[in-house]
Amino acid sequence: MHGKSYALVVAVLALLTLVGLSDAGAATIAAGSNFTVALKSDGSLWAWGANGSGQLGIGSTTSAMTPTEQTGTTITNWTAVAAGSDFTVAIASDGTLWAWGDDTNSRLGDGGTANQTSPVQISSSVWLAVSAGSNFAVAIRSDGTLCAWGSNASGQLGVLPSTVGSEPTPTPIDSVTTWSAVAAGSDFVVALQSNGTMWAWGDNSIGQVGSGVASSTPSLPVQIGTDRTWKAVAAGSSFAVAIALDGTLWTWGSNGSGQLGNGTSSGVTTTPTQVGSGTTWSAVAAGSDFAVALQSNGSLWAWGDNGSGQLGIGPGAPASEATPTALTTSTTWSAVAAGSDFAVAVASDGGLWTWGDNSSYELGDGTTTSQSAPESIMSGFNVRPTVTSTVPADGATDVEIDSTIQVTFSEAMDPTSLTTATFVFSPAVAGAVVYDPSTFTATFIPSGNMPSQTAFTATITTGVRDVNGNNMAANYTWSFTTETKKPRCFIATAAYGSSLDYHVAALRAFRDNYLLTNRAGRSFVDFYYRYSPPLARIIARHPALRAMTRWALTLVVYGVMHPLVCGFIPPLSFVWIYLEKRRRRRKVRERRKA
Repeated sequence: MHGKSYALVVAVLALLTLVGLSDAGAATIAAGSNFTVALKSDGSLWAWGANGSGQLGIGSTTSAMTPTEQTGTTITNWTAVAAGSDFTVAIASDGTLWAWGDDTNSRLGDGGTANQTSPVQISSSVWLAVSAGSNFAVAIRSDGTLCAWGSNASGQLGVLPSTVGSEPTPTPIDSVTTWSAVAAGSDFVVALQSNGTMWAWGDNSIGQVGSGVASSTPSLPVQIGTDRTWKAVAAGSSFAVAIALDGTLWTWGSNGSGQLGNGTSSGVTTTPTQVGSGTTWSAVAAGSDFAVALQSNGSLWAWGDNGSGQLGIGPGAPASEATPTALTTSTTWSAVAAGSDFAVAVASDGGLWTWGDNSSYELGDGTTTSQSAPESIMSGFNVRPTVTSTVPADGATDVEIDSTIQVTFSEAMDPTSLTTATFVFSPAVAGAVVYDPSTFTATFIPSGNMPSQTAFTATITTGVRDVNGNNMAANYTWSFTTETKKPRCFIATAAYGSSLDYHVAALRAFRDNYLLTNRAGRSFVDFYYRYSPPLARIIARHPALRAMTRWALTLVVYGVMHPLVCGFIPPLSFVWIYLEKRRRRRKVRERRKA
């Protein structure tokens, strides 16, 4: 009975390792409670470990001691995968959504409750990202809609359990169409919107929602803080980890094993708290009570529980680490995933490595011997880049005619591959492509206004490649329609990175409500839109210049939004100058008297 109870606990602690915006290649490897699934660079799916519910998708319930290729299915090319406690969800190369394994609580999303040992299609829509918790899953559709299905016992589907007990098929959690990344913990969810805001909901008994309180009452979707600066997130059993746009690392939730990385191994943190002072974090994954993360130089770090060697820091290491600790290896890494008590990573040369608990063959080395340091399993897992979000979203209408078009990738890209030959439109649009390495975002800046009321198809071709030379597996295509609108702020859009940023919206409102209502203002607007596009392209290419421009424009935006407050600044400045001059004169007189 004790063994069964332990297995149940492990299953409940299982989580997804897919982190949508910047977790380099995380969509291609996923670790569940005691099994692993991974995609080779040719799109084939391999799995190993426990298989009692068919979670390996190999047509049986027999465990696999080593990586076993999935056969017997019509799908031979996959682009993303997520692992729950004992089920798997994946996205095929055509964007369709599939699942297999344990179907308790309808966690497979196929409308039934029968276990599946081979992939079954659950949606014919096009999907961008998927994540799996203990007994539920969430996924983002190409139109930016976030859907959820499975158990809702803790409100993890975004609604109160008293309203919905479970969902048998993917169901939108709200009407928002700007979701860009999502991570599922055991019974809670953390997600990002395209404007950089972070939201969370579900079980909040240990502060894992990050709302500032810990409550046994399930939380509905709530914004975490007011920042618009997040680019990646991962969720563990009862804690979460996030990376900001500036490369800093943040954690919150339970800390019994040091999984928050803040130097202690106790307590609860209910709001995001920065870990150290580093600014080069690029990807993160969370296990049951530990985390692993990549830095931009390819180094791999881990912290939290190390009872099974899941930190990968070698034999003789302590049972836990309360701060990020580097794995002592010369290998450079490009992707990482965390299971309940083990981890999987892909090296920059495409090699697959595993470490940690191996009681159910989850390390794939043919034994049940746990490993405290990374061991090489297979080759050929070069991480291919994928598109994680677009602005505008697929199917968007009323897109302003001077909009910039943005694409965010799953990992760092080779900027020389992002050109007008690989970022194309039908009908054709003249312009230039700029790339921001801090956000993995490519922005197409049109040379002039696009035609109004025109349906466009945009395509990112397989000619784009990541910094390791891996090309996209397939073209990525989406559509949007323009409508006649007043032009936008080219320079502001380049500085803030999105035409949807609230600073840009404030400047547009000032233009419409004030500048365009008088002759002088209209002359200024005409002059601005005639000469600003080339300057905007220069600003977008240089991060330092973007930062300076944002600083200057933020002052302008504050003045626009708070004119009364700013009206007091000049007289107060004169008063301060007057008083300062008097103070200096008094000191001069005192020195002369002395």
